[in-house]
Amino acid sequence: WRNTSVVPYVTGKLAHATGPLIATSDFDHAVPDLIRPWVPGDYHVLGADGFGFSDTRAAARRHYLIDADSVVVKALQALAQQGFNGIPG
Repeated sequence: WRNTSVVPYVTGKLAHATGPLIATSDFDHAVPDLIRPWVPGDYHVLGADGFGFSDTRAAARRHYLIDADSVVVKALQALAQQGFNGIPG
């Protein structure tokens, strides 16, 4: 009953992506993790797993490690795991 010849939209869009893919959510990491089966390559998810933190949005994002700096750190960690050292060639 399932047509297995159809390529899922997200798979097609990311088919030629290189390097790690980082998904970030202001909600639980489970939300972007739902598409993991259809994301080709090295996929990492950051999410705000928790509740009860009352402060500014920027402070909350920093607390849950989903701010821009945390995305950069995760991307660099993923690149290092792939063996990328930043030196061309």
